[in-house]
Amino acid sequence: MPATLESIEAEIATLHETLESQGLNSRGVTDIFGRKFSLPVDDEHKAKKLGLTQIFCNFSNPHMRAFHTSWFGFFSSFFSTFAAAALIAYIGPDLNLTAEDKGNAGIAAVAGTIFFRLAMGYICDKVGARRGLGTLLLLVTPPIICFIIPGVIVNAGGFIAARCVIGWGLATFVACQTWCSQQFSKSVVGMANATAAGWGNLGGGVTNLTMPYIFLIMMSFANDDVNKAWRLCYIVPLVLHVVGAAAVFTARDLPDGNYAELEKSGAKQKTDSKVVLVTGVTNINAWLLTLTYGFCFGVELTMNNVAAGFFYNYQGVTPQLAGIAASMFGLMNIFARSLGGLLSDFCNARFGMRGRLWSCWIIQTIEGVMCCILGSVTADMSAPYPSTGPKYPAFVEIPKDEWRVALNTSWGWTPLMAEGLHFGIVPYVSRPALGIVSGMVGAGGNLGSVIATWTFFKGRYRTDDGIVNLGIMIIGVTLLLFGVHFPEHGSMLFKKGAIKRPRRRRTSPRWSK
Repeated sequence: MPATLESIEAEIATLHETLESQGLNSRGVTDIFGRKFSLPVDDEHKAKKLGLTQIFCNFSNPHMRAFHTSWFGFFSSFFSTFAAAALIAYIGPDLNLTAEDKGNAGIAAVAGTIFFRLAMGYICDKVGARRGLGTLLLLVTPPIICFIIPGVIVNAGGFIAARCVIGWGLATFVACQTWCSQQFSKSVVGMANATAAGWGNLGGGVTNLTMPYIFLIMMSFANDDVNKAWRLCYIVPLVLHVVGAAAVFTARDLPDGNYAELEKSGAKQKTDSKVVLVTGVTNINAWLLTLTYGFCFGVELTMNNVAAGFFYNYQGVTPQLAGIAASMFGLMNIFARSLGGLLSDFCNARFGMRGRLWSCWIIQTIEGVMCCILGSVTADMSAPYPSTGPKYPAFVEIPKDEWRVALNTSWGWTPLMAEGLHFGIVPYVSRPALGIVSGMVGAGGNLGSVIATWTFFKGRYRTDDGIVNLGIMIIGVTLLLFGVHFPEHGSMLFKKGAIKRPRRRRTSPRWSK
């Protein structure tokens, strides 16, 4: 019996679904200008497939080019921002830096970018994440060059100012997350955002791992002159910034094209800046996520600043081994943040938004508990100051320094997964103000680092006692996730529709769109 037309169409549809599941645009969908996409897309032309094949083998415009250039740009800024922390054992004596100077520099490196992350959110909504990311990478290169040139930065004031300006580059995170959210559908946006941000954050681990060894290489070129050697190390982040910016400008703002060409063709209207700004800053969920994100990404930033010194001073290891130990926090970004995004997408598929929220709270609470354990490892050691915290001798009876360092850093996956879980939620907060919301939440990460560093790591406490107190603070702040509510999705405690949405005035705060 001949096949009916309906059965043939069904078979064709099944074939398309099979091919699309493998990451192929079998339907030949094109953008509004007739350019064919390499990935299967949804009705908004956002990519709906992101697997290992696409991540490692696809660099085509627009989706995967945006993905790869966004994470590499963010990676470059992370590498340059924390290069000084990795070299502090050499820079400190050369510039006569005190402990307070080092602490102030660490704060400046992450505090300066708070405003820029907020501004970057506005820029992303106004002119596009691509232009914002590429321009900022170039904007912060002058202080990197000043580090390289002898005689320009010679004291604590110059060191702190340079770290502050270089730290502005961390605002590339906002552009990275906004751009990926604009390129990938909500079924895979958690994975896309988490992997791009995770690989970008990897710069913190890579700089801690490699800079002490790059210094040793530069010593051979500088005839064992420490001053020249650590300055020459900054050639590496300079190259990363220039290459990263050049790569970003080869990509597209949106799946269908750049802002300018879309506005010229009439496919996109120019953004009303005032409406977008008000929509973002009056969203209650945005503020709650801003606070909670401060104690996952903020903790990562803090550890990037203090971990090398913590292991060097408290564990008594060499700067090179301390760098390896500190780098483990950042190196886990290669998989941990992606796991957070993957977990968020999985929980969303099974339990909806409530699954995303619950998984985020669980992982970040574990982070706080593990942070307390990390600080307790050296609590009964006398160096450098008498401890005021609880003592757990069992943790310091491990015979090998390498094993003890491994134990101490094994908790690093928790803040990174929590970061990925947060940005599995952010794209749902407000679609018209996605850039603003991303900027607010991203700035919250830096603010959390400033609060943590200023409160616990300015000399008021031993470093290990400060880490314990930080863990307690993480557990407390993370409880705010119970207040996040989406009328169309529900919250951690209430299903969709369980709370009747009140009729509100136009100027009242928003939970959702």
